[in-house]
Amino acid sequence: MALFNENKFDINTASTETVSFEKSEHKWSLYMKDITLKQSFDGLFPKIFNPKNEIYFFIICWDYSGKAPFIYPPKDVDPESFKIVIKKNKIHQFGGDGLQIWPYSNVVGTLNTAIILMEDDTDIRNAGKTLSDISKAVNKSKLFELITAVASNPATITGVAIAKALSELTGLVGSIMSKNKNDYINLFQGSYGVENHRIIEKKPYPYKNAQAEMNIELIVGN
Repeated sequence: MALFNENKFDINTASTETVSFEKSEHKWSLYMKDITLKQSFDGLFPKIFNPKNEIYFFIICWDYSGKAPFIYPPKDVDPESFKIVIKKNKIHQFGGDGLQIWPYSNVVGTLNTAIILMEDDTDIRNAGKTLSDISKAVNKSKLFELITAVASNPATITGVAIAKALSELTGLVGSIMSKNKNDYINLFQGSYGVENHRIIEKKPYPYKNAQAEMNIELIVGN
């Protein structure tokens, strides 16, 4: 099951328009504060006798500095430690300031996020393989290629180029999840432009759809 239709994209066909990026004056952090599952993804009998869902995130955040994207969870970790067990219509609140999905740092151009939410109640090794396969797909994707190339050639980045590369990547992710028998819940996407966040602030962003809801907090610090 692909999340989007897979698109072929050649980095060499990207726009050659002159592009420059503004760097944030302040450092930014991005936190996931909580999540609510609006739909159960188990079959009838699990819903009745054990109505819990085992949720995993795969998160990619990047700006246009040319640095490799920030990926959560980190590779080569035990997926069991990143599992969230949650019931339908219950809120999972992350402790402390929340789950940090962008480390405190300056942002160039735009801070972009793609949050893939999946459910897996099979063997924990299956979840680990899924996360590992997704991580490999990200690192080999056109999106990764564009992100890391932008500092040396800003003209390769346009909204259309990124959209096509992300669509290609999510198509691959969908295929991986289907192969490993994961339930796809949803893809959350968002962008935060440097030009819109020039002052010190702490701003919440609710994201809602039929399957899940989450709250993200953008912190622009000193």
